[in-house]
Amino acid sequence: QRTRTMSPTGRGRWNGPLRRGQTVQTMPGEEGMGVHPLHLHVDPAYWCVTRWDLSCFEREVYDLWQAGGIPDDEEAPNIHHNRRNVGPTVYQTNRYLIKPRTLEAGGMSWALMCHPEGLKCDVFVSHCWAEGVFEFCSKVRRMWPPDAKNLWCCFLANPQNGDIGSLLGSSPRDSPFARALTCARFVLVVPNRRVSIYSRLWCVFEAHVAIDMDLAIQLPSSPHPRRVVQEGLPLIFLSGLTFATVFMLRDRWECPNMSHYGGINHPWLVIIYGMPVLLLVAG
Repeated sequence: QRTRTMSPTGRGRWNGPLRRGQTVQTMPGEEGMGVHPLHLHVDPAYWCVTRWDLSCFEREVYDLWQAGGIPDDEEAPNIHHNRRNVGPTVYQTNRYLIKPRTLEAGGMSWALMCHPEGLKCDVFVSHCWAEGVFEFCSKVRRMWPPDAKNLWCCFLANPQNGDIGSLLGSSPRDSPFARALTCARFVLVVPNRRVSIYSRLWCVFEAHVAIDMDLAIQLPSSPHPRRVVQEGLPLIFLSGLTFATVFMLRDRWECPNMSHYGGINHPWLVIIYGMPVLLLVAG
């Protein structure tokens, strides 16, 4: 295995992703910085997960939550905690799943636990920890840009067992958040049903940087009814054609002398073939 040794030279110490099979060696002066060595050498813009990683993470949360392993916060109860479409907050998920799992793995973040070499950021997510994890994951998957591969999300990107303050530094523009934004092509703004994300100063800062950099900012939205109808027309038509053919063949088999049942006068054919036209007009 290749080993990369670097001296901690402030914010310039990050050096992109590691190559596969390459490891890092802690240098004198780094032991007391309070974070896993990977976070001192892999650029923060590479602390990312894939869409598949996000789905696997959600499944782990769900299994632990179902087993009672992620309780609600007694001091700040979440009325949606037991709802499958919302679930436990990121705060509780971090406490009962992310921190124990990543500590057991060595203390790096969830993202670098999955991909120690790092994955370059395509999508940056701006959100609030008060949200439910299932709500968050569902919205992110729905908003995920088609040509994007890797996602930067703070609770998965940052080392939750480490001294995150030592990574943030004195200026927000030198923080891992800002460095990830400089590489992102898309920014997803994920609201929730509990609080406004812009009551969180980091979200305000992220929006400011994204606007300054002219990044594509995406908000969640429901599909327009016309679009739903139009996209569903081919399926409706094919289903109608199948049903009409089945009924036509059945009637011919049962009543071979009633040849007019095989024509357009058959009531099922009129209904089935007419339905897509009506839906198209209504849309």
